[in-house]
Amino acid sequence: MNFIDHKYSKIILIGKTMKHVYKLLLLLCVVMPSILKAQVINSGFELWTGENPDNWETSNFTLIALPITKSTESHSGTFAVKGEVTADLSGGEIFIPLLTSIPVSSPLPKYSAMELYYQFNPLGGDVLTITVLMYNDITLVGGGAVVIYDQTSGYTRLSIPIDYFLEGEPNYCMIVIGAGNEDEEIAGTVGTWFLVDDVSFGGTTGIDDKNDNKLPEGFSLEQNYPNPFNPSTTIEFSLPLAAEVSLKVYNMLGQEVASLIDQKVMSDGHHRIQWDADNLSNGTYIYSITADNFTFARKMILLK
Repeated sequence: MNFIDHKYSKIILIGKTMKHVYKLLLLLCVVMPSILKAQVINSGFELWTGENPDNWETSNFTLIALPITKSTESHSGTFAVKGEVTADLSGGEIFIPLLTSIPVSSPLPKYSAMELYYQFNPLGGDVLTITVLMYNDITLVGGGAVVIYDQTSGYTRLSIPIDYFLEGEPNYCMIVIGAGNEDEEIAGTVGTWFLVDDVSFGGTTGIDDKNDNKLPEGFSLEQNYPNPFNPSTTIEFSLPLAAEVSLKVYNMLGQEVASLIDQKVMSDGHHRIQWDADNLSNGTYIYSITADNFTFARKMILLK
């Protein structure tokens, strides 16, 4: 399961004084999914009401800053959506572009991928993050995400695999698109922008296709889920043979903050462990496994 790209970063990138505002927007896709009861509409961003695309929530603040705007530089049709890191009229506050869909149908197929076309012009080390979350009522059953670092030349097609890690048919989904700096103290660099158009889903899959009884072909460490998480998350790994395992969590300074497994001999097969980070602060963490001669690490985000 590759719930998130190996270059994973945080979904929401925020400044100090605007942090509570963006957390409120995040609630739309994490805490309050039951309010979203409509089919995915306006995936090509052709329909707008005032400053906002229909069926999408934005981080716009009228008369203050509009980080999300309509663009005629579209991949198809008349319009696309543009997100740009902007400053308020005084130039003192930075606003990052954040776009959250209001999609859903009941039931949804288990789509295997979400596709879209995008352009990206990063400044100051900013990144573009695109996430899709699949829910069964209030339970997150699958998703996928990617973080984009590189500048594009013209529209680029992007396909994000959707992995399902819990049983249950999805009956709605959420899409979150945002840009900014990986360091939340910086928020973003004014002038960073992205264009997105023609969002769609393709293929179908199912968790029943996964055979957990099959012996793994090699060592692996999967992306934790959910991610971002608050405050608990699940980590899965696989061993093709019995091995002594250590599974550690580190902060971005390389300091160990948790020892989930400490040199324990474990049998071959698929393993799952749940970690509660209630005692830690928000931020990016690294979890790393060592088993036999295999060592691998991934990033995850704690966002309370």
